Amino acid sequence: MSILEDIQTKPAMVIMNGNHVTEQLVADVISYLGGSPLIAEDYQDDANLVPLSAAIDLNMGTITKSSHQRLIQLGQTANQHGKPIVFDPVGVGASPLRKAQARETFRESFNASDSRQLE
Repeated sequence: MSILEDIQTKPAMVIMNGNHVTEQLVADVISYLGGSPLIAEDYQDDANLVPLSAAIDLNMGTITKSSHQRLIQLGQTANQHGKPIVFDPVGVGASPLRKAQARETFRESFNASDSRQLE
């Protein structure tokens, strides 16, 4: 079953984190597809919320050192619970910092040693 089918056939909470520029738009799309968006910015919620979620959206659009660590934490928790992750490395080619952060987020969140697709 695809993520889209899963969202449409049962109530599905999708945890969002990351981009304050498009936050409302992403929430609206999740709602339109039948999901229930939830913005989770505090890691203390992860143990309770991630197991209830259908998917996780990690978006690098608004990135700081602390928000970068937050993306990694949320991605790791999602991975531990077998939740699908949508990773949007916004602006990955705009600066060396964003490229490095995207690689680290991808590698840490997906337990992936190969992040060449972010070259």
